Amino acid sequence: METKKAIAILRTLAEQTPDGRVRRYAEEEIEQVVKKTASDGAVNDLRSQLEQLKEQNQQLRSRLESLEAKSS
Repeated sequence: METKKAIAILRTLAEQTPDGRVRRYAEEEIEQVVKKTASDGAVNDLRSQLEQLKEQNQQLRSRLESLEAKSS
């Protein structure tokens, strides 16, 4: 359950449990989920940027081929 929905469930558990061990474990897992979702966002951003660069590269190649064809 490494999703943002898990954070709310874990917070509720941490706030309502009288057992300190369970509270500590829930808080540690919240940190893990936050790290995981943050890194997923970063990966998605990188993927998006990569796709944009691929499109720009293809456009530039097409323009170059067009210019080379005109100069021949």
